[in-house]
Amino acid sequence: MTDPQETLERWRNANRRLRAVLVAAGAALAFLIVLAVIQFVVTMLGVRTMDEAKQESERARREALEALRQLQHLQEGAPPEPAKEMKESALKKLEMNK
Repeated sequence: MTDPQETLERWRNANRRLRAVLVAAGAALAFLIVLAVIQFVVTMLGVRTMDEAKQESERARREALEALRQLQHLQEGAPPEPAKEMKESALKKLEMNK
């Protein structure tokens, strides 16, 4: 039979190791949670930036389309020229990309 003092000492050592493992696991979990929150925030900022860029692109496309329409309207009475044909094809391409 083993000495009770030795048994208690082994239990204490096992208890210390268990506490150390639990503290390390808790720290790792906390670190992963913080990392996940940071990743989520960065993703949301990226989504918002992409949405703003999409809106700006749509606005620029509408402005370009309107400018081409105005130019076409101004040149309706003028004789056909290569630049006018290019503008008309660009206008058609923009309208197709809607």
